[in-house]
Amino acid sequence: MNPEFKRNLWLNFSLHRLIGMPAILGLIFLAVAMNGQASHVGSSAAMLFVGIVWLWGTKNAAAAIGDEQRDHTWDQQRMSALSPWAMTWGKLFGATLFNWYGGAICILVLLISDLAKDPINTLFKALSLIAMSLLLHGAALVMNLQLGQSDFAQNRRGSFNLLLAIPPLFLMPSLFELSETPITWWDISFMPLQFQLLAGSFFAVCSIFAAWRLMQNALQVRTQPWAWPVFSCLLTGFLAGFNHENLPMLGLIISSSMTYATLFSEPNSITIWQRIQQRIQAQNWHGALINLPLWPTTLLLSFAFALLAMGAAPSELSSISTAPLSIALMLLRDSAICVFLAFGPKRGITNSLLYLALINGLLPFLAHSSGLTSVAYFIMPMSHPAAITSIVISTIHALIAIALVFWRWQALQTVQR
Repeated sequence: MNPEFKRNLWLNFSLHRLIGMPAILGLIFLAVAMNGQASHVGSSAAMLFVGIVWLWGTKNAAAAIGDEQRDHTWDQQRMSALSPWAMTWGKLFGATLFNWYGGAICILVLLISDLAKDPINTLFKALSLIAMSLLLHGAALVMNLQLGQSDFAQNRRGSFNLLLAIPPLFLMPSLFELSETPITWWDISFMPLQFQLLAGSFFAVCSIFAAWRLMQNALQVRTQPWAWPVFSCLLTGFLAGFNHENLPMLGLIISSSMTYATLFSEPNSITIWQRIQQRIQAQNWHGALINLPLWPTTLLLSFAFALLAMGAAPSELSSISTAPLSIALMLLRDSAICVFLAFGPKRGITNSLLYLALINGLLPFLAHSSGLTSVAYFIMPMSHPAAITSIVISTIHALIAIALVFWRWQALQTVQR
């Protein structure tokens, strides 16, 4: 048996818990039935599944890494002989096994209660609950593995990962109020529960795959950074299924957001970039790629989507910027600013967040409020009504930021010599 799974099995189960879970759930279902609500036993089971597996289970999945990072026991586990996949599924399913124990009882009650009345929708509902649970647990593990590389204080708090359960809660009405209105996705009609099952299953597979990839990096099994931009394209394709005309701008927004996400959750110290430089000078392209952070991959992808958006027909999202290319250029500027600050003596991510908030938010707002429209356009060129002017100013911003990075790089190289 997987040692990590076995360890979690011993930690999470005892005779008291084995008896207590079905006993308490049985009393709750009995209370619902005796209250004259026998027809609502199935929906009560679904709600209990959400509480036990979605909420409680997500917290436990987060704690599988977060608590060990906080208690400084994670480094010991990384020295074990377990493979990345064995460590991944051992933590993913071992830490949440007790939740799945209670969830299995709820699913069984749901099937017994509603399967005879509406077999198709009941089966879709049960499978959707399971798929969404796998998605949440995998996402919690991914978040902790990714934030474990950064100095975010939140990566030491397992309760932070409960925020992951908030978006799926908005999908709960479709589990309890069966809608007959079909969902059109890429010109194919799906019933709501059917579409929810397909989407939940797809993203559950993506989250588990991402957890495995990050576990490889955590266990010093280096990988090439191709999966992150591929997921950006897949997510773009998924969301564009609801409105094909928005695909280029949607891809630009998603790749930009994913760039910011990894920019703030990955280390960008000078030692990393020196290692990459050494690999490039030795023409070791594979070594350079496996040391490359994830954010440059989606940064390059954002330029590809920006060029596609420039040549595409206007869409509903085109109002975000008169020149999509200026969004990619401003993203390049912000990335360079973060790298510039990471090369400095104080490398805190909070400094990067503070400076970017000032440049992208407070200063343009103050300039607009003071009637200094030209100054506001220069600080935030994406809002300029002229596309060419917007691109030119954005290019100037990006070149200045890149020059600052090279200046600090040369200064640090000189000091080290």
